Amino acid sequence: AGTDSGAVYVFTRNGLNWTQQAKLLAGDAAARDGFGYSVALDGDTLVVGAPLHDGTAADGGAVYVFTRTGSTWSQQAELEASAAGTSDDFGLAVAVHGDTVVVGAPGRSDAGLSSGAAYVFTRASATWVQSAVLEAPAEAAGDFFGFAVAVTGDAVLVGAPNADGHGADSGAAYLYAGDGGGPAVEVTAPDAAAGAHFGSAVALDGSSAVVGAYTDGAGGAQYGAAYVYSRHAGGSQF
Repeated sequence: AGTDSGAVYVFTRNGLNWTQQAKLLAGDAAARDGFGYSVALDGDTLVVGAPLHDGTAADGGAVYVFTRTGSTWSQQAELEASAAGTSDDFGLAVAVHGDTVVVGAPGRSDAGLSSGAAYVFTRASATWVQSAVLEAPAEAAGDFFGFAVAVTGDAVLVGAPNADGHGADSGAAYLYAGDGGGPAVEVTAPDAAAGAHFGSAVALDGSSAVVGAYTDGAGGAQYGAAYVYSRHAGGSQF
């Protein structure tokens, strides 16, 4: 569909053997969209980010949802941010759990250039609706909030690796309860330091979270680190 339009390949395993099941393209694929820059899978629902897609705005980005019936994958929806802006990079990060999709748009500039945002979508039958727009409580230009996202049944975790709360680019992550509907809880490294980029990667499963800090220097210059957190039972604190 053009240079750097992108594609996604699905493989399935039978014993020790992996077989390609499908090659997927966006329904409106175009050159330089970057379709496949990010992917997330939960059961028979696959989410694909194309952060450079020119939909409502140039490089505003788009996310595509595919569903599987038997061995056949079909595009169910194309998602875009409400009031999409130029260079939002919507779809740079994606996560899916059940009927909830979270999309990072670190280039969004509501609180300054590339302050960032994350969007929550929910599905009823085959229809997806934007249910929340997330931003950090004290978001600032260059934070790149939404660079990484994760979702589990009752919580959303969003990374902002360039946040400056503990020094330039020390980074932070934010936990939202109830699929983004609850207040934000800031998560930072206990040894937070400038330049660590804490929040560059996040993962969330049940009551456990993992946050990456790929340039953390505690073990040596830019060795990197990952922090594992456990959430208190029934709460939103790590």
